[in-house]
Amino acid sequence: MVRRCCQAAAGRRSSPETVEFVFNRDILINEAEAIADRRDSEGVISRETIVANHPWTKDTKAELERLKKSAPMRRRRCGACIR
Repeated sequence: MVRRCCQAAAGRRSSPETVEFVFNRDILINEAEAIADRRDSEGVISRETIVANHPWTKDTKAELERLKKSAPMRRRRCGACIR
């Protein structure tokens, strides 16, 4: 549908391209509070849901992979702090 509108507006055929639509809401949010709310939801809702709704997350699957890769490093650091 979008491609047809662009073709009609330009009066020519357009090349197939990926278009990303970004819908921004014009409301202020307190990011620190939003992040704390997600952190406080650990154990109540799934980790995937928490990551997906984090205000800085753009790609949930990629972020979950990064967390999985960094988990051993975090465990080592935390283990050293507990001793």
